[in-house]
Amino acid sequence: LLLSPKKYNEMVGKGKAYNAVSVKVALHNQAIYLLLQEGLQPEKIVIDAFTSTSNYHKHLQKEKNHFSNPISLIEKAESQFLAVAVSSIIARYLFLENLDKLSRELGYTLPSGAGTQSDKVASQLLAAYGMSALEYSAKCHFANTQKAQAILHQNPYRSLMKQFFKEWGVFILFFTLFLLSRFFIWQPVKVDGHSMDPT
Repeated sequence: LLLSPKKYNEMVGKGKAYNAVSVKVALHNQAIYLLLQEGLQPEKIVIDAFTSTSNYHKHLQKEKNHFSNPISLIEKAESQFLAVAVSSIIARYLFLENLDKLSRELGYTLPSGAGTQSDKVASQLLAAYGMSALEYSAKCHFANTQKAQAILHQNPYRSLMKQFFKEWGVFILFFTLFLLSRFFIWQPVKVDGHSMDPT
């Protein structure tokens, strides 16, 4: 299961059906449910604990699909169970692959995480495409959205100019070189006192 940022933003946030924890419960539950439906018979179902067992079961009650197999939420389960470690590697790979795909689509290198680089790139996306770009590529309910908006409002023209030169820079450079070559290289040729322009 891959939950895109766009779908995440439709589901998670103030006044929406899920929060950051309950959406993880829903995804874990759905993944396990689908595997069991395919006939998998696990000896044990282990989840790397991201919340308490009681909180997990509280959110689980809202889900449509249920199964009778018991589950265990264990902290740092990837260091105890090979299957959890492999699942974590697969999830990370899919996350990075999707991040790379979104980067290519938007024309910006999207960093993972929530640091200052993420704020900076998010402000550039806002300047170039508006809020729809963040809704498509990032989790908007985090504080990074407000930080990116603040950066943009501090210097809106800088981001716009950067985007302009990114898109038109090569053309502007070529045109400038063409004009310079016209003035300095293609000098008019004089024949019998008459100026002959080579162009």
